[in-house]
Amino acid sequence: NNGYDAIGLRGGSLTSTASIPKRGATVGVNPIANVTYVLLGTLNINAGGSLTIDPGVVIKPTNAYSFVVNSGGNLTMNGTSAPGDSITITSINDDNYGSPNDTNNNGSITAPARGDWNQVVFTPGATGSIQYCRLKFGTNSNALGMVQMTNDAIGVSNSLLSDAGHGLTMFGTSNPVVSDVAINNCSTTPILMSVTASPTMTNLGFLANAITALGLQGEDIAVSSTLPQRTVAGYANITYYIMNAALHVLNGTTLTIDPGVVIKNQVNNGGIVCDGTLVAAGTPAEPIVFTSLYDDLYGNPADTNGDGATTTPAAGNWQYIRLTDTSNDAACVLDHCRISYGAYYSGDSWASGLWLTSASPQVTNTTIMKCRYGIRVDGNGAPIIDGDTFDNLDYAPIAMSVLSDPQISTNNTYTANGYNALALTSEAATANARLRYRPNVGNP
Repeated sequence: NNGYDAIGLRGGSLTSTASIPKRGATVGVNPIANVTYVLLGTLNINAGGSLTIDPGVVIKPTNAYSFVVNSGGNLTMNGTSAPGDSITITSINDDNYGSPNDTNNNGSITAPARGDWNQVVFTPGATGSIQYCRLKFGTNSNALGMVQMTNDAIGVSNSLLSDAGHGLTMFGTSNPVVSDVAINNCSTTPILMSVTASPTMTNLGFLANAITALGLQGEDIAVSSTLPQRTVAGYANITYYIMNAALHVLNGTTLTIDPGVVIKNQVNNGGIVCDGTLVAAGTPAEPIVFTSLYDDLYGNPADTNGDGATTTPAAGNWQYIRLTDTSNDAACVLDHCRISYGAYYSGDSWASGLWLTSASPQVTNTTIMKCRYGIRVDGNGAPIIDGDTFDNLDYAPIAMSVLSDPQISTNNTYTANGYNALALTSEAATANARLRYRPNVGNP
C-alpha cells in the first residue's frame, strides 16, 4: 500500500558497471519473484559506465524520464524468447505488465498514453543492444523516437515498439541492423531517419500507425547520399515522408534520388532546398514523385495517412523544391519527375513548385501540376525547360525575373492553367534586361 509497490531506480550518472536483475519482494501477503522497477529520474550512462538489464525485468519510468547512453557508455537490453523473459519499459499507468501490474495502486483511474515517459537514447560513440524487448508509451514528439541513435549501429531485434510518436529514429550516419521488430500505434511515422542513415531492415511489421511511411528528418545534409527504393514491412518501394523541416543539401554535397522513389511532404512544411547538387533522374517507367501527404494516387501504401478520402490534396499543401545560386548547374538534374500540390504560400506571392534562384539546372520530361506557379526563375537563372508538362496550375506555368533567361523549348505542354502566359515577378530592375520573344508558351 505504498505510492508505488515497486523498487525505485534513481536517475543521475553511471560511470561503472552495473546490472538490473530480477528481484523479489512480498507485496501485501503475496511473494513476488520479479518485482517491478520504477525509474524516478533520467539515467545518464557515461564513459566507463555499462548497464545490463536482465531478461524479464519490467521498468516503468515516471514523468518524461529516459535512459541516455553517452559516448563510451553501454546499455545492454537482451531479453530472451523464453516465456516471461522479454524486457519491458512502459508507462507507470500501464497495468498490463509488471508485478504487481497496478504499480501505482490506483486501479484503472489513469490509462497509459503516449509521452508517459521519454526515450532510450544512444548518442555518438555509445554501444549497446536491444533484443527481445517491449517498449511502450514513450515520447510523443514528431522529432524524437522512443529508441533513438545518432551516428551509431545499435542492433534492434525481436522487439515491440508501440504507442509513441516514432518507434525508432536513426539520425546521422547510423547503420544498425533492425530485424524482426513490430512498430505499432505511432502518432506519426513508425521510423524517422536521416537521409544519410543506412540501416539494414528485415522482417519488420507496421500496424495502426498514423502515417505508414519512412519519415525523413528535415535537416542539413552534409554527406553525399542516395535515397533508394526500400522494401520495408512488406511494402515494396515504401513511401518516404519529409517532415519537421525541408531537406537542405549543403554546398559540396550531392543528393541522388533513385528512379521510382515517391516522396510525400508534411503539410505546410517539407520540400528540398539545394545549395549543392540534386540528381533526380527518373525514367518513363519509374518517375520520381514529389507530392502531398494527402495525395492517394502515388506511393506504397498510396493512402499514406490511412484516412481514406477524408483529406484531399490541394495546391500549397507543402513547400517546394528550391535550387539556390550555389547549386551545381552542370550536375543538377530533374528528369521524368512529378511535382504536385506544392508551393505553400506564406506571404510569398510567387510560390512555386520548383524555385530556381540564379540556378540553371536541366528540368526535362517533368510534370508540374496543382501548384500555384509551376517554375519560378529568379536572378540570372537560365534553366533548360524541355519536354515538361504544366497542368492545372493556379496561375502561370512559369514566373520569371526580367534578368533571367530560361531556355524554354517548344516541346512543353500547357493544360488548364490559370494564365496562358509567362509571369514577370515584381522586383527592382537593377541591371539592363531584355524581354525576349518566346514562342509556344501557353495556348499556343
